[in-house]
Amino acid sequence: MAHRRNAQTSLGRIRLHWKPAPLAGWDVTAHLGLATTEVHLASWPAAPDDWPRLVRPTVHEVIGLCAALAFATDALGLSNHLAEG
Repeated sequence: MAHRRNAQTSLGRIRLHWKPAPLAGWDVTAHLGLATTEVHLASWPAAPDDWPRLVRPTVHEVIGLCAALAFATDALGLSNHLAEG
């Protein structure tokens, strides 16, 4: 069963979509929610039936990167706020 979502993916979230591939396996795509848009993150055409194991490392790395960027953004915002005062 394919996962479908019409709304834009929220900031830092990853949306996965999968559907049966034409010959065998699954066509899997991942999208990443940014501040104003959603971008294509990766595709795994004709992935094997155990595709979650294949996709997990990429998703895990991107989640970590998003967390680090959010932390850096907050730190920069605090630094700028303190510099103004």
